[in-house]
Amino acid sequence: MQQAIPIPTLHLFPVLDKLLIELLGSLTPADWNKPTVARLWSVKDIAAHLLDTNMRTISYAQGYEMAIATQINSYQDLVAYLNELKLPG
Repeated sequence: MQQAIPIPTLHLFPVLDKLLIELLGSLTPADWNKPTVARLWSVKDIAAHLLDTNMRTISYAQGYEMAIATQINSYQDLVAYLNELKLPG
């Protein structure tokens, strides 16, 4: 079996974060409620999910863990779990 060659990408994350913050800052109030390719999620839902992911990563690094109440055994299970995390309203 051939070993995968790692592709360095860590240096790109600050650039990506900067561009994302600029994009989010340019949105109008109406833009936040627009649909996305993730059919159940609006732009606001996607932004909240990204923030949630970052907050969980920071919390985990500080020693806090959150147990997942559901087993994720397939792509469909993962999608269902993420849709349950979606903010109401």
